Amino acid sequence: MRAGNLGSKVVAPRLWKTELLMSGSSDFQEIEEIAGAGVFTKKLFRDDRGVLGKVFAESAFRSSGTRHHVSEVFWSQSRRDVLRGMHYQEGQDGQSKTVTVLLGEICDVLFDVRRASPTFGRHFSTILCEIDSRTISIPPGVAHGFKVLSETAITLYSVSTEYDPGLERGINSQTIGFEWPGGESIISERDLLLPPFSPAESNLLYEGQQ
Repeated sequence: MRAGNLGSKVVAPRLWKTELLMSGSSDFQEIEEIAGAGVFTKKLFRDDRGVLGKVFAESAFRSSGTRHHVSEVFWSQSRRDVLRGMHYQEGQDGQSKTVTVLLGEICDVLFDVRRASPTFGRHFSTILCEIDSRTISIPPGVAHGFKVLSETAITLYSVSTEYDPGLERGINSQTIGFEWPGGESIISERDLLLPPFSPAESNLLYEGQQ
């Protein structure tokens, strides 16, 4: 067998479809329940090799009027009924976030704790899964959490500022007035000890032009 010929199957080029996917604009829909939050939707490209999708495009954010500069990208893997949240970062380094599911299914929840926000004290929930192509955009000062509904889930995040443990804040997920789906929630001791929602202790991270 000659070098470079390892019996790999030759797949006919389909670049034109890929180019359409990578260059096309994302659909954007505002989340009415949370001021400044939104959902970006991008078509997935599927063929016999698998799936290709885009989770972030700066141009899509600019055209929607949403601001998000990517400083860090990270991911988590969680098993069924794991509940992570509700977290946000305080101060001038408050983070905007994007959330996308790469594997499995989650119930994703936002909770507005910005005192000056017109949607203060409201929550929004949606189901994110690997078969759709939605990315949730979360403005600074909005608490975020999710619960896994599938056997396992891999969730991808991007954040606008680097994580600072001194500025990290959170709210107990059982005190936001939301009934989490699924079985009995699996919550870390750290998240169980988060304080309940208190309007007096909410943050000021809201800018009316978001």
